[in-house]
Amino acid sequence: MSAPHAIYQFALHHLLNLPHCRWLGLTVDQNTSPPIWCIPWRDDLVDQPDRGNIHSGALTTLIDMASTAAIMAKLDSFQNLATLDMRIDFLGLPQVQQNIYAQATCETINNQIAFVRSHCFQSDQTQPFALATATFMCSPLSASEQQTLQYFLQQEERAGHV
Repeated sequence: MSAPHAIYQFALHHLLNLPHCRWLGLTVDQNTSPPIWCIPWRDDLVDQPDRGNIHSGALTTLIDMASTAAIMAKLDSFQNLATLDMRIDFLGLPQVQQNIYAQATCETINNQIAFVRSHCFQSDQTQPFALATATFMCSPLSASEQQTLQYFLQQEERAGHV
């Protein structure tokens, strides 16, 4: 997607500004397809100092945010999304002191269920240390939610965020 639509741009802005995403320091490189999401390496994110293993909650957040954005890139209208299921298969451990990256692709959306595949890597994206599959429920916004969203998007546009 060379020029992401407003829904996608708003979703990125929203996801990156969630408090836990800000705390993790999540960033996204939109110059790749699909975009590459990143958590910068921090020693306080390691849950097993003797092994250098990044905390699974941080990795799950990275995959969940990349997956959500991948779904939003396929939608023609804003929708409520809920993670129904996520499976992460570890092929190895990440290397210490290296950023953690994820790319996600929404394979399809059928009957309000989105299917997403992701991979996590460090210096070489062809050498993932984890693979993930996830399903999400996509629900259209109610009329009142649509009105609230329109008002909010106008405010965001005025602030230069969209």
